[in-house]
Amino acid sequence: FPDHSSYMKSCAKNACRPVKADADGVGICIHDLAELLRGAKDFSLGFLKEERIKWHPNQLTRYYQEDHKESLKRKASLLFAMITDLIEVKKAEGWDCNVA
Repeated sequence: FPDHSSYMKSCAKNACRPVKADADGVGICIHDLAELLRGAKDFSLGFLKEERIKWHPNQLTRYYQEDHKESLKRKASLLFAMITDLIEVKKAEGWDCNVA
C-alpha cells in the first residue's frame, strides 16, 4: 500500500495530526489528499468519482495477500472515505454534481 506520508506533508492543521499519526492509517489527511489530487491533469468531480472507485475496498480485495488483507482493506477504506468526503466538499462548493 502506498505510504503517502513520505511525500505529502502540506497540511499542518492541529486537528489533522492524529489522523496523520495513526499507525494503522494512510499517513495523510483530507487536505493532503486534496493537494495530491489537485496535481492531476483533470481535477474534476468526475475524476474524484473515478478515483473513489479505484480505491473501493471491494474493488481491491482480489489483489490483497491473505496475511495483509485486513490492514490493506482498512487503508483502502480510509482513502475511499476521504475521497467521498472530498467529493461532498466540492459539491457543497458548487462543482457540477452531474458530472459522471
